[in-house]
Amino acid sequence: MEVETDRIGLLPDELLSQTFYEYTHFSSRQDIHKPVSSKVWRFGAIHSGKEAQTNPIILGQVSSRWRSIALTTSTIWSSIYIDNPSLKEIPILASWIERSGTSQLELSLVKRQVQQDDDYTTREILSQLRPLIPRWKRVYLSFQLSEPTQRFLLGHSHTILPTNLQDLRVEVGGVQTPDLQVLYNFVQHAPKLQTFALRFVIGVLRRPRKYFNPIRHLSGHCLTELQLSSIFADILFPFLSSCQSLQILSLYALEGFASEKASHIPISSTLLPELQSITVGGPSSAISAVFPHLELPSLKELNLLFQFHNRRHDPYRSTFVGSLEDLIYRSNATLERLTCCFHEVDLKDLFHSPALLDLKLLALPGAIESETLELLIHTPTLQLFPKLETLILDACTSRDGLLSSVALSRTTPLSAHSAQQPIALQAVKAILYGQSRFPLDLSLVIPNVLLKLIYGGHYAWNGPEHKIMSGFQPCPETVHMWKYLSLFGLYMPEGRGGGIPSCFLSFLIDLHLQLVLLSRLDMEKACKGSNSHETTDYFDILPEELLSQVFHAYTHVRSGKCNKTLPVHNPELGSIGTIRAYENADATPIILGQVSSRWRKLAMSTRDLWSSIYINNPTHFDRTLLPLWIERSGNALLDIAFVIHGKQKFWGISLFPLLRDTIPRWGKIYFSLTLEYEVTSVMRDAIEGKVVPVDLTDVRIEINDPVECLGPGHEHLQVFIRSAPNLRRLSYRFMEGFMISSVNLDSICKLPAEKIGELQFPFFPLPDDRPLFRFLSESCTSLRTLSLFLLEVEPLVHGGGGIQMHSELHLPALETLILGPEFHLSKILPHLKLPSLKELVCPFNIYRKPHDPKGTPNELMSALEDLLTRSQTTLHYFTCSFSNEGLVEALASPALGDVKHLVLIDEVGTVAIEMLGRPQLGLDGTPGMGPLLLPQLEKLELRLCNSEDGPEVYSMVLSRASLPDSKLRSVKVLCYGSGDPPAENDVVLEVPGVDLDFEIISESKPKRDIPWFQCSRSTPRLIGD
Repeated sequence: MEVETDRIGLLPDELLSQTFYEYTHFSSRQDIHKPVSSKVWRFGAIHSGKEAQTNPIILGQVSSRWRSIALTTSTIWSSIYIDNPSLKEIPILASWIERSGTSQLELSLVKRQVQQDDDYTTREILSQLRPLIPRWKRVYLSFQLSEPTQRFLLGHSHTILPTNLQDLRVEVGGVQTPDLQVLYNFVQHAPKLQTFALRFVIGVLRRPRKYFNPIRHLSGHCLTELQLSSIFADILFPFLSSCQSLQILSLYALEGFASEKASHIPISSTLLPELQSITVGGPSSAISAVFPHLELPSLKELNLLFQFHNRRHDPYRSTFVGSLEDLIYRSNATLERLTCCFHEVDLKDLFHSPALLDLKLLALPGAIESETLELLIHTPTLQLFPKLETLILDACTSRDGLLSSVALSRTTPLSAHSAQQPIALQAVKAILYGQSRFPLDLSLVIPNVLLKLIYGGHYAWNGPEHKIMSGFQPCPETVHMWKYLSLFGLYMPEGRGGGIPSCFLSFLIDLHLQLVLLSRLDMEKACKGSNSHETTDYFDILPEELLSQVFHAYTHVRSGKCNKTLPVHNPELGSIGTIRAYENADATPIILGQVSSRWRKLAMSTRDLWSSIYINNPTHFDRTLLPLWIERSGNALLDIAFVIHGKQKFWGISLFPLLRDTIPRWGKIYFSLTLEYEVTSVMRDAIEGKVVPVDLTDVRIEINDPVECLGPGHEHLQVFIRSAPNLRRLSYRFMEGFMISSVNLDSICKLPAEKIGELQFPFFPLPDDRPLFRFLSESCTSLRTLSLFLLEVEPLVHGGGGIQMHSELHLPALETLILGPEFHLSKILPHLKLPSLKELVCPFNIYRKPHDPKGTPNELMSALEDLLTRSQTTLHYFTCSFSNEGLVEALASPALGDVKHLVLIDEVGTVAIEMLGRPQLGLDGTPGMGPLLLPQLEKLELRLCNSEDGPEVYSMVLSRASLPDSKLRSVKVLCYGSGDPPAENDVVLEVPGVDLDFEIISESKPKRDIPWFQCSRSTPRLIGD
């Protein structure tokens, strides 16, 4: 039995807790890798953060260990984001606060309702938050409420002081002239306050009153960050003179001087010695008037969030660049980072300013077309920003390839004898807009440059005010390009705009086991001394061999673990048609190229990433892509899956001949298609050309032709398969023509029976089954898996009944047997001898039939017990579709006494569920003293269960686990319906010693499919594996 390894379980509790914090604070509902019931989001308006829509209770659905850690780790609950709460959130908040213990809190409270009498709910929420004021660390308050409600939170806290408050951000709204005295009194009692932001939301003070002073009584001696909006310059400057520790200043909707009197204008410049970043927005006249009165010797970053009115007719347009240069030269500063929202026509003068010669990062949120990009191209005569390392374009509408020219010109020396060589560009982030698709360039690699290109659709510019009023803060966007996600000090690119996913836990699950087992000491040593704000690719510390394995695991991961955050669903973004590397994987190797140039180069040159090809209903685009994919695979063995279904088959069938030259490299193939000429001609040409698939080991064929239409193509296919000298697994399945007509298998003798490890012939009757059973009895000594469904076994039907011509069919290596329906089993089992049998799959239901005793469960179990006795083996895996009384009678049979893994693929009744939980004497549901059903059972799977039966399932598991001789360790239940998994007090119920997992798969009852490559364990290993 192959045991699934819980790779996350290898992590210590401390690191797992830190991972949980990252997951609940930096993921969204789109990151969740499987359907989650609505009850999972039971915290309603309460989350862990503004960007995170999950909550810590999600982690409790994985395992009891995860649930225990999540509920006892107070730091996971130390962040509380309350968004427009209602009455139902009051008890939830109390529970959340209780679980936070004594941790310092990061609190956000948003209430955007305009009713003046909407006080009760808010007051109840505030009454829970006010006693926690000493634990406040970072607080964000946004109110559009009445003034009494605002005062209620902070105005009656004379004895409860914010002793640990470091960061306070307030958005004021709902009143025309807010009284901020209460707020300032509160702030004055915060000795550790470092960041204070005060803004007025839309609709409040659209233009500030001349004598309105929003920072009156505020002390600035300890502030390191200040954000203000709607303020006059003559009120601002006296306050700034006291902010000698200020490092970040953001002024939104800045106004000029309220009075033109000389007494209101500063005589000398205001010195801010520690200020490194300044953000200004408002009328151009105000900006031009303020700059001459500042002196900023430590200035490194400038963010200009305004535009000149009427373009060239703005009188301040011609003076602004001069005032900026004066500020830089007067301060003796070196400007390294610039964000500018200017129109393209206004950028030219700014770009030529000598004050920007030391610029290392340039971010342009506005529409950027060809004229601006041409200025950024390095030429012998024009070299703007010679030290530029990072370029960010949020709205690039140019489609003539100039962006690539910009990047290449800044990484290539202008000439061999050039005196001044540009510093190599390190990163380019651009969002492309326009009518055309994002150009798919699978081979473009710019050495040492991180290229992150995103297609954004059609561009509509709303002006800089839109970003200002929506909370646009350029500092984190431009300076901290990487989001810190910690595992042994590793970093990942920030997941915004459809890039690499930011959900750390999902990516961690997808990593190869070797990554998790890396020496923590070595990793810490490699990361020692690194700064979290640096744009360093910390995956560089991994050797290429290990990174290639990580890439392989990522591109071959099963669907759902990462696809919600990957951009492959957008056909405009890095789309590669229908070709994937794995049947259920949405990620593709080309996605890795969006992270860094090193990743892109390694992905393009790692042949194993391209050696798996899964094509599902290809289109005309794949005709160009498939040769590129094959070329990148080099000479590696290929695993090819080619699936064509539906009426639109033209492109798929015409694409198949492109695989002709790869036949010698075929390792495993899966074809689900029609045997038309374009397909069978490839097989025929290989036979006639004596092209031998020497490395072909696995063949899985699904023929979509009606069985009565099979012609010479079927013969070509079988001859081709016969030519594979190393074939070990063969599976046939006819998808069409069920019970239409018979199939002649005289040619089955052509198959390499001695090397076949798997054989499946479901869903069709045979005119004469003697060739099949003769084939099985004489040659199939290595057969591990056999599936025979709906075979004719009566001796006089069609001249068949071949199995009854053998006294005993001996298959020494057979481990998995799939048989059905029920009236065939009692006729087939007496003729089998299977000494290695460990798994039986019965994909059918059985009922009590008083008029037909041969079809009863007892008849089936008697035949099975006789088979196991003659074969001298025991059954460990049992999969069936039985239900109710038929299931109970079957499970009570001694033939299943050694079963360790039970899979029920159809919905079962409550009687059977109860009987699995405790010893019974009868079927009336009363407890008895009889033997426990399936005493060796360790794992139980219910693959179809009504969510309303969830409590009965939980009761059964709890009852069985409480028995002293129970060996049950794992229960997985797949539910359907609108209900939710059983829960109590917002916590998924636990069963000591049992990993209990409920999962909602759909609202309606899904169709049941007969297992085919879907047994209770993985496909059995073959000789030589």
